[in-house]
Amino acid sequence: MPPMSRWSEHYDPAFLAFAEGADLLIHDAQYTSEDYLQAKQGFGHSNIEMATGVARAAGVHALVLFHHEPTYDDVKLDAMEAEAQTQFAHTLSACEGMEIDLLAPKTD
Repeated sequence: MPPMSRWSEHYDPAFLAFAEGADLLIHDAQYTSEDYLQAKQGFGHSNIEMATGVARAAGVHALVLFHHEPTYDDVKLDAMEAEAQTQFAHTLSACEGMEIDLLAPKTD
């Protein structure tokens, strides 16, 4: 997979400083890399490589992917989550009814 232009090389320093060391980063990951590269650049949304890259660069503990593409079915979203987990192990996809306990102790 080719790098995501400036995202893979130059993360916004202010955004990285904001997210640095966070227990949880909730990040847009609307598109697959293929859809993003073929037709969705400039739409103002991200893909899983962008989200996981920021999570790694900022040294966050956990990542939740949100703002899913409405045309993707659950099978595709599950595959995107699995792919993201190969890039950043502590990744989950947001889902309807999901609750996050911000006071729960971190687990590794």
